[in-house]
Amino acid sequence: MSIDENKLQQQLDYLEAIGYDDENQMSEWRQGIEDKDLSIKDLSEINKAVENNIESWGKLSESQKQVDEDLKNTREAIASSATTIDELNVKLNEGRIEQEDFDKALKSVFKT
Repeated sequence: MSIDENKLQQQLDYLEAIGYDDENQMSEWRQGIEDKDLSIKDLSEINKAVENNIESWGKLSESQKQVDEDLKNTREAIASSATTIDELNVKLNEGRIEQEDFDKALKSVFKT
């Protein structure tokens, strides 16, 4: 039987990303992959863990979307708080805002 080690690593990375709480088990599985010493039971347990936690990925994804949206709103607020174009430029150069935020503030705040 051929085992796709990359797929197994991806499954374990996924479990780690969603906060799978059995660190000892994860460590044993990773060691088993490295040593090429995983049993059918191990493979079945990895698969079961992924299946049992698949809905967590959606929650993690939704969480990330909210973080991204909050960050975008924060950058826009920072950009629109500039009182001069020079100050806006400094915020862009410091990396506190992105070009998109700069352009939006330039159009809305400074009416250019």
